Parts: sequence; structure tokens; C-alpha cells
Amino acid sequence: MHEFVVLPRDPVTRGICYGVDEEGYPRLVTQVMLRDVMAAWPVTPETPSNVRNLLRKSQVAALCGLISRELLTDGVLSSLHAVEAAIRQRILASGGSDSNAHGRPLSWSDLFQRAISLGLMEREPDEAKRDLIDYGRELRNSLSHPSDVMYLPYGAALGLIGTSHQIVARLFPTSFPAASDEETSRAR
Repeated sequence: MHEFVVLPRDPVTRGICYGVDEEGYPRLVTQVMLRDVMAAWPVTPETPSNVRNLLRKSQVAALCGLISRELLTDGVLSSLHAVEAAIRQRILASGGSDSNAHGRPLSWSDLFQRAISLGLMEREPDEAKRDLIDYGRELRNSLSHPSDVMYLPYGAALGLIGTSHQIVARLFPTSFPAASDEETSRAR
């Protein structure tokens, strides 16, 4: 027998809006609206399964944020983990190393620098003219080492998760050969 569980919506998330509809009216955040927004986020068939799983987890957390807004932060962190895993795999696939001189995994900043030096990506500003690499590093560090529960509004969380999807899709475009199972295992 299958159990169907209905959990109450977090009252803080009632009545909030994200974006505008076709007629220019604010869109209420609902499960259907979130699924529509997420359907527009790119995920290429060439994206390795482990990275795809992290992106999927970020989407599930965003949906669950309707029940408990604390989970939006987890969604953003999972999407940043997906970006990091994707960069590591692309570096390995290009013949580069994702380790430092001591054999330890590269830090976020050094990982991006390695990807840039290999021509896998380039620096780019966000709409607020912040460097995405530095902003991503600061955000990942603050979300990874909190001293208390952190809250992000849907407006910020969905934008960050969507940007992570876009970065991963650029790293694994449809013309990029899919990573082998061996490369995927090494990148974990």
C-alpha cells in the first residue's frame, strides 16, 4: 500500500510572488509555478548523472521550501555542489588535474582558476556586477558553515539555483562528449 502524506504549507511562503506572468502580474509561488520555472532550467543529456542528481536535489529542496522555508538554503547549496562537481569532471575530462601540488582537491577559487586557465569557462559578472566565481565561493562557504539556520527568499534562491543550472549546462553542452563512468567515479 502506498502512503500519501500531505504536509501543511509554511505560512511564511503563502502569498509570496516570484516574477510576473504573461500579462505582467506577479506570479504567486505555488508547486505548479515552481515546476514551470524549474522546467525552464537547462540540463543537458551530457551532464553526468552525479551532477544531474545534485541539480535534481536542489529542485526537490526548492519545492519542499513550500513546506519548510529553511530547505531553500539547502537547495541553493546543492546547486553549488553541482557546479563544483561539474567543474571537477570537466577539468578531468580535459586532461587537467583537480588536485593541488599536495594531492588535495582544489579549493573553490583554485578550481575555478584552473577551469579558466584550461579555457573551460570564463569569469562573468552577475546582474549586480559581482563576479560569479567570488560570489559563488562566498555563498558556498557561508551556506556550508552556518552558525544557525539560514533563510533565503524564493526570489534569491530560485535565481541562484537557476544560475547553477546554466553554468552546468555551459560546462556540458550537447556537443560535449559525455563523461565515461570512470571519469564520473573519479570526480566523486
